[in-house]
Amino acid sequence: MVSGVLLHIRTHRWLWIAVFAVVAAVAWLLPADKNSFDYLGDILAISLMMVGMLLILQSQEGYVSPTAAKTSAEEEAMAEVLA
Repeated sequence: MVSGVLLHIRTHRWLWIAVFAVVAAVAWLLPADKNSFDYLGDILAISLMMVGMLLILQSQEGYVSPTAAKTSAEEEAMAEVLA
């Protein structure tokens, strides 16, 4: 069950970023009355934290570190290019 949920979030990451951004915008724009909307600050903070975390994860998708170990096939292809 958990792996299915994580797979859904991973495959629809831009959708989740948009959902949390909209929730944060609504929490920001609603009137912050002292007595009735004390929880809006918490919702805003959690939504913005989720947006930030998901953007970090999205930015790392497909990234290959230049210091990653290269396979022999990659080394041979690079040698052909440089030769």
